[in-house]
Amino acid sequence: LRTDVRLVLGDRVLAEQRVLAEDQETVFDIAVPALRHAQDLDALLWSPESPRLVDATVVITDAEDGHEIDRVTSYLGLRDIGWEDGGFQLNHKPCFLRL
Repeated sequence: LRTDVRLVLGDRVLAEQRVLAEDQETVFDIAVPALRHAQDLDALLWSPESPRLVDATVVITDAEDGHEIDRVTSYLGLRDIGWEDGGFQLNHKPCFLRL
């Protein structure tokens, strides 16, 4: 089987990757080159103030004959979550939570 993944924000393709499945379960990472550039981060990352959603399409194809077996389209938010200096961080900025 072959898996193709495509991530798009608006009209900008953020990442495309093709993986051949050699086992029943295949796990892989997708590099998003735009996330490497600090000036692009605010335009890409999801936050409550800017809930940007990335469209994701995953297509599974028979690697031998090219027949499409399944396709799913959904959306996701790119973000960085952490704990630093005793507080919750969202996208490397302090985020205060109400309980």
